[in-house]
This record gives sequence, structure tokens and C-alpha cells, in this order.
Amino acid sequence: MIKRKIKNLKFQMIINNELQTLLESEAKKGWILKKVSDHLLTFVKEEPQNIKYQIDFSTPTQEYLDILKQDGYEFIDNFLNRNNSQLSTKK
Repeated sequence: MIKRKIKNLKFQMIINNELQTLLESEAKKGWILKKVSDHLLTFVKEEPQNIKYQIDFSTPTQEYLDILKQDGYEFIDNFLNRNNSQLSTKK
């Protein structure tokens, strides 16, 4: 059984707000995003889950990450140019 899969991250998906929809759809099938690197999305197979993904285009300060954590979000990764885009989840 496949336990990991990788998908290409296309910039157009972010512009059209398709990325959040894709990630949430994958989570409902049990494919949970674990890593974003070099425009690749790495998923691992787990139990299907309802997860809300949030993509922010801001410089991630520790204060901002603390606020996200208090609101129930789990920080996943910085992506794109590694400085001003971040991906978080909320179960």
C-alpha cells in the first residue's frame, strides 16, 4: 500500500485559491500534507480527516505564529520564496 505521494505545486493554484481546496480534498481521502519544498507537496497516508488549510502571504514572525497556534492552527512550512508565504492547518 502506498504511504506517501508527491504532487507538483503550481503557482497558478495559489493565485486561483485552488491549493486550499486541493489540500482539504486530499485530507478527506486520508492524504495529509506534511511538507512543502521546491514546489513539491509531500503527503502521507493517514485516516481521512477534515482539515482546514490556511495560506498566508506575510513574513512569519514568532508573534504571528503564536497567534495562529492559539487559534488552533499548526504551522507546516514556509514555501515559494521561503520568506513570505506560509501554510498552516486547523483540524
